[in-house]
Amino acid sequence: MIAIGIPTLNEADNIESLVKSLDAFSRSLDIPLIFINCDNSSEDGTSERFQAIATNNSKVAFSTIRNGKGRNLKKIVEYICENNISYCLFIDGDVTSTELEWIQKHAIEAEAGTDYVVPSYSRNMQEGNTTNHFAFPLLSHFTNGHSPRQPIAGDFGISLTFARHLNSVLWPPSAMGYGVDMFMTTHALFGGFKVAEIELGKKLHKPSYDKMVGMFTEVAESYYAVRELVKPDKKVVFSGVVKSDLGLIAGAKIAQDKIEQRLQVAQDLFKINTNSLPRIVCQPPKQMTLSSSDWAKVLLAHEKMLGIIAPSDLAKSLTPFYLVRSMTYLRDTDTPLQAAKEIELQAQTIHETFMEAKL
Repeated sequence: MIAIGIPTLNEADNIESLVKSLDAFSRSLDIPLIFINCDNSSEDGTSERFQAIATNNSKVAFSTIRNGKGRNLKKIVEYICENNISYCLFIDGDVTSTELEWIQKHAIEAEAGTDYVVPSYSRNMQEGNTTNHFAFPLLSHFTNGHSPRQPIAGDFGISLTFARHLNSVLWPPSAMGYGVDMFMTTHALFGGFKVAEIELGKKLHKPSYDKMVGMFTEVAESYYAVRELVKPDKKVVFSGVVKSDLGLIAGAKIAQDKIEQRLQVAQDLFKINTNSLPRIVCQPPKQMTLSSSDWAKVLLAHEKMLGIIAPSDLAKSLTPFYLVRSMTYLRDTDTPLQAAKEIELQAQTIHETFMEAKL
């Protein structure tokens, strides 16, 4: 049996179609499922809509009082451990596209005894900025290049063994929210678990550009929190997908006014950080632009403050730099090929910068 864990917040308009499509796939593949929905006490009746769906597979529903994707996943992890469910596939409640191969490929990895399965999707070149500029290059460096391309893509698969590990470690506040993906992937890679990457084509979900500030801060805080506690000194057992073009596809360019709005947010955050943080790690860029080499230096400076500055303050300090770097990238790239070259060059630059510093 495979569990399908679905974290939700106000997804009443999508939950039924998502569950019905997955239920139909289960019949086609002859794989029994159990749907586990954990909802953040949605105001639109998401949980009630889920419980009313007629399915051939069993369903379980939970609710959490406080919001946060991580709170939902933690509750699902606890249920998996309590009921000895051998494998769980998480699918975000806002996903609007699913394919038969999603369950099929996860089932193959479950049978192979893989502990942590990460999807690799074709994605819009304008999206995935936290992945491109932060999550992938850092995890890739600290695992000698053995990191999934999209380590915070969601829709992960976990074994019972890894679920028990997650159930035994401290979850920082950021992991209760959007930082949960980074929290789980970092533990999997640094903890010596068997990690696999599977290619799943194109994923459609609701846009997240307007949430990028809060999302990045929580992802960064989760990374620094795990880095403080877990050293990346164990052998990484990773089977990856080789994608020469990173799977990037063309998309509508972000409007200049939105870029300017984000740069203004960055300027405001620089001012707030100057007055509130215990120590400024880097000085703000004089111009609202940041090259990949300068971004690498900023990341290195923050990395050196591990154990000196709290993970939450490191994340707050880094956020405006991230916004400037992301907006520089979005403004300067026009094609998927150009974007892929920039991302690859940036990852290499970050790796070389950290190597020179012996990190």
